[in-house]
Amino acid sequence: MRVRAAAAPAAREGAGRGGDGARRDPVVVAAALAAVAAYSLLAVVRHRTFRSTGFDLGLFDQVVWHYSRLEAPASTLKGLPSILGDHFSPVLALLAPVRWLGTDALLVAQAALVVAAALPIAAFTRRRLGEGATRAVVIAYLLFGGVQEALWFDLHEVAFAPLLIALCVDAADRRRFGRSVAAAAALLAVKEDMAFLVIAIGLWYALLGRRALGAAVAAGAAAWFVVVTELLIPWAAGGGAAYGYWDYRQFGDGPLDSLLGVLREPWRVVTVAVSPAEKLRTLAYLLGAFLGLALLSPLRWLLVPLLAARLLSDTPKHWTLEDHYSLTIAPVLALGAADGLARLARRWPRGERRAAVALVAVAVALVPAFPLRELARPAFYAPPPAYRAAGEALARVPDGAPVSASNRLVSHLSARDDIRLLGPGPPRPQDWVVAATGDASAAGVFPNRDAAALRALVDRARTGRQVVFERGGIVVLRPR
Repeated sequence: MRVRAAAAPAAREGAGRGGDGARRDPVVVAAALAAVAAYSLLAVVRHRTFRSTGFDLGLFDQVVWHYSRLEAPASTLKGLPSILGDHFSPVLALLAPVRWLGTDALLVAQAALVVAAALPIAAFTRRRLGEGATRAVVIAYLLFGGVQEALWFDLHEVAFAPLLIALCVDAADRRRFGRSVAAAAALLAVKEDMAFLVIAIGLWYALLGRRALGAAVAAGAAAWFVVVTELLIPWAAGGGAAYGYWDYRQFGDGPLDSLLGVLREPWRVVTVAVSPAEKLRTLAYLLGAFLGLALLSPLRWLLVPLLAARLLSDTPKHWTLEDHYSLTIAPVLALGAADGLARLARRWPRGERRAAVALVAVAVALVPAFPLRELARPAFYAPPPAYRAAGEALARVPDGAPVSASNRLVSHLSARDDIRLLGPGPPRPQDWVVAATGDASAAGVFPNRDAAALRALVDRARTGRQVVFERGGIVVLRPR
């Protein structure tokens, strides 16, 4: 295999040919199509067997359902007249036509969006490395644990981010900065905290020699974050409530306060980032999945805000590999690995082939540790015992009726104006109550303390309601 280019400036010649060639590569295309099929199957089966949840599939399904009806994106699960009062993610409106085909179609669309990032990743890689290494980087991205966890766990607005990030980097690498800035700007519509990544992209532009452009992009992203969190989100929430997702309170109560806190005690960044040990395990996987190659590339600077958001957070779930939190870092690691490998191969010509083999070997070897393993488990294709009667029970709930439901049933009832989680307080008198009392898992009983608390709540809800269905632990109650 032959190194074609090692840095962005050296990639200018033949950039269009490299990009087109990567898209025509039958192995890359076949891998992408297989990944869409596998991840769609994983997500749809998970949902249809009652393993999806109210937070977050039910939440986003209701929002997109409203968009599909040209209505304000209200969320009764969040108690908001507009979901933009929670996170600023107007990009979800693009899924409205998909929602006409049902909830399953949203899960398929999410898989396609995330997998589509493999195409610009392949284009970027092919300008630097040979065919084999390009395919290896693509496979490593498609099997990356962060991608698996995200496509396993419900639906999220950040599904748009990997493609936009890859397009942004690939366009800048081809010196098409207008297209790159457009992709970076689109990231700001994905979620408000993407502003920190866009600031880093501006700094990366400066490293590529576009200092004025980089400064403008970084300043614009910083200003956007302030406007969104201080004005737009409180306004959309309807009551002027303060932005509630600053997860770095150990440094300060907001971005400026936290920055001042870091400047006063900079050593705390290191101590917080490495404790507890779970953070180090997560960091080891994130970097190790791509053999640490991204650290050899200037693209490593894009990793800084993404890793800081995880390792410095007050929220323990951010320290893990679970859910969708590793999705935005996936394309940066893949792109950085491609560039890092090209740089390494200039000094060690045999390294390209060996690293390509190692990338695929690591990705395949770790599959059993992540959700794709479920596709090989026969029990995955049937509902758990606690939900075997759920399909028949849900058919008894009329469309449009206000419903309070247990967590794993919410996402099957969310195409309505009023859907709420059952608990921890009693449901409203007008609500239908739909509960799975036989599911004792933390996700099954959420937001209640435990299964006993959920059963007690259902028993109290029977007063003033008629039993419509009750079998196998599934209970449906309607108001009298």
